[in-house]
Amino acid sequence: MLFRSDKMKKVFSIFLLLILGGMIFAQSADFVTELLKTEKATYGQVCYLTAVYRDLIDEKASPEDAVNALAKINELPKNAVSNMHINYENSAALFARIWEVKGHLLFKITNGNKRYAFKKFKKDKIVPANADPQMIPSGIDILNIFTAANAKYSQQDEIDGV
Repeated sequence: MLFRSDKMKKVFSIFLLLILGGMIFAQSADFVTELLKTEKATYGQVCYLTAVYRDLIDEKASPEDAVNALAKINELPKNAVSNMHINYENSAALFARIWEVKGHLLFKITNGNKRYAFKKFKKDKIVPANADPQMIPSGIDILNIFTAANAKYSQQDEIDGV
């Protein structure tokens, strides 16, 4: 377990909320609060973070709108629905499309294969070392992944002028 006490978890959650406030722009506080409480993340939650960051939807849109926006551009499995749980592998694949991830050749060659996105995120220590591709992350895990990936890959995009 990443956190040893509820107090530590709450302190980290507050810290993460402050960071996310600046990184994810003006997303709904209700959404972030709900995500922090989530034991098993859903497609709607991951799609919302992805679609808002990519300016595919407005921050006032719903997770269902986010799923529809990403489905419209063929970035979701055909059976994905907003309230369906999402695993680490599919989360990594969606987040990997946000940034220009260097050293990500197999992901690009295979047109976004989720397996290679997960492997790259694991190699870069974006997802926990003990994470299995089929495990369902919590909301806190999703925010940690998003924050770590943003810190690592958006900085690289700025250096490369992307």
